[in-house]
Amino acid sequence: MTSSTQQDWPWPGSRWWKFDFHTHTPASRDTDAWQQAIGTPDEVSPEKWLLKFMAADIDCVAVTDHNSGEWIDPLKAAYNRMKQQADGGNPPDGFRELAIFSGVEISVNGDAEMVHTFDFRGGQCHVAERGALQEKPVREEVCRIMEGGHEAFERRWARLGRDV
Repeated sequence: MTSSTQQDWPWPGSRWWKFDFHTHTPASRDTDAWQQAIGTPDEVSPEKWLLKFMAADIDCVAVTDHNSGEWIDPLKAAYNRMKQQADGGNPPDGFRELAIFSGVEISVNGDAEMVHTFDFRGGQCHVAERGALQEKPVREEVCRIMEGGHEAFERRWARLGRDV
């Protein structure tokens, strides 16, 4: 199970990790595509969710659902089943080791939030924008990187009773 990010390193504790610090599962009720897939063959199971990150060569993932930790235990249980299969010599297709961290994205109403977006180009991480969603440059950057772009942002913003 060696990949370009999981290799034997001659220096104990020293290696690069590919980490996604902000992910959502169907427990985030505003994940429209996942919500619409519930009860269909495209429904996302904990196993499917994990395999998507494994296929992207992610080493660590933080589950940061909106106001929920509902999927944390099912994800850990699914991972443990997959890991046991792998340790027994029969890994599921696409399996690779993955560290799971639990988090939560707490929704706040009003002007209390502070959003940071990051630019990872050039091998360095820099803050691209920071501020409240009421600030146009912050909104534009969020829309640029957000799944669903401007349309998804406008739907969320409308839920708060605001005009974009």
